[in-house]
Amino acid sequence: MQKATFKIASLLVAALLLSACNSSGGSGSVDLDDLEYGRVSAFSFLQADVHEAGTDNRVIWFQVFDQKDDQDTIDSYKGRSDPDLPYPAKVAKDMHVWMLIGDRFEIRLIGDSNAPAYRNTRKLKDFILSFDLDAMEDYSGPKMEGKDLKQFLPKLKGLND
Repeated sequence: MQKATFKIASLLVAALLLSACNSSGGSGSVDLDDLEYGRVSAFSFLQADVHEAGTDNRVIWFQVFDQKDDQDTIDSYKGRSDPDLPYPAKVAKDMHVWMLIGDRFEIRLIGDSNAPAYRNTRKLKDFILSFDLDAMEDYSGPKMEGKDLKQFLPKLKGLND
C-alpha cells in the first residue's frame, strides 16, 4: 500500500512540475533576435516601436523617461514590486509592464493589441530586463533628453542601421 501511495504522489509531483514548467517558460520567453526597431522618436522622452524582424508588424512599443525631480511619478512607484523584476514596477497582466529604475528612469512597455503573442506578461518582463538597467541605475548626471536615452535600449537591429 505504501509503494502505491508513493508512486501516486510521485506522479502527482511530476505532473505539477511539468505543468509549472509549461506555464512559466516556453511561450513567455522573448528572443531578441526575432525583433527589430521600427520607428524611434526622441522628444523630451524616447518612444519606440518594436517589430517582428523583417516585418512591419509592431509587437511592442515603449517609452523611456528621465523622471529626475518628478516626485509625483517617483512616489507613484512606492510600495510597488514584482517578484520577477529588480525595481519597483506596475504590471497589468498581459498588457503592460512599467518600471522605475533608480528612482529616476521610467520605462513604460506595452504589448501591442494586434500582436497577441506579445501581450504576454512573461515576454514583456523578459524584454524590459534587456534594457541596460545597470547603466540606468548608475547614472547620476544631468537630466537626459530623449535622444540621449538611446544608450540604454536593448540591442536590436534597426536602431542605428
